[in-house]
Parts: sequence; C-alpha cells; structure tokens
Amino acid sequence: MLDVVVRETEIRGSVGATLGAAHTVMRLAGAGLIRGHVDAEYPLDRVNEALDRLAGGDAIGRLVVTP
Repeated sequence: MLDVVVRETEIRGSVGATLGAAHTVMRLAGAGLIRGHVDAEYPLDRVNEALDRLAGGDAIGRLVVTP
C-alpha cells in the first residue's frame, strides 16, 4: 500500500464483479501475481487521441494519461 500512496496511484472499480472478486483481484495484485496491462501512455495534451482509441475499441489494455 505504501507504493499506492507514494506514487499517488488511483484505483477505480467497475460494475459487473462481486465484492469477493474485487478482494481476490486485490490480493493477487498485492502478491505480484497479476498486473494490469498498459497499452500506451499519453501526455495530457494528447488525451483526445487516447479517448478516440477507447471509443473506437482500439485499446488492448489500459491507456494511461500523464500530466
């Protein structure tokens, strides 16, 4: 959890999963057994390009927007 705080990581939930599933995923991620896949990073001035990829279903994994 220290990395989450120090790096100011933001964690978001989604619909379609149970609370138990969310706990399982967090436990697995905390143990380093799973990681999210980051497809690409975009600087904030290119956020519309990232949104276009999401809208077009062209992203495989997460798109990260950085300040």
